[in-house]
Amino acid sequence: MNITKEEFLKYMKSIEVFLQESEDSNKAIKLLCDDSFYVKKGDLLLDSYIELLKKLTNDENNWIEYFVFECRFGKNENKVTINNKTFRLNSVEKLWGILIGE
Repeated sequence: MNITKEEFLKYMKSIEVFLQESEDSNKAIKLLCDDSFYVKKGDLLLDSYIELLKKLTNDENNWIEYFVFECRFGKNENKVTINNKTFRLNSVEKLWGILIGE
């Protein structure tokens, strides 16, 4: 692993803030425009950022993407099973535990 837990938490927080700000911006735009309008500013950077985190954490199973996009940073709490153990994937700390094999 080429990243510390503290660094990982910090970088994941940056992603969470970016996504929340993007969602807030799109909500504001929808108040002014029709519902079909959506701004995708920063998507390429976000994808690259996640890809870099995956490389730094040796995330070969796409846990980071799953947590960000499917679990929505724990808002959609999902249970995952690894080696016959079930985990609630509802925080970045728990994601870190999965990535390091705790």
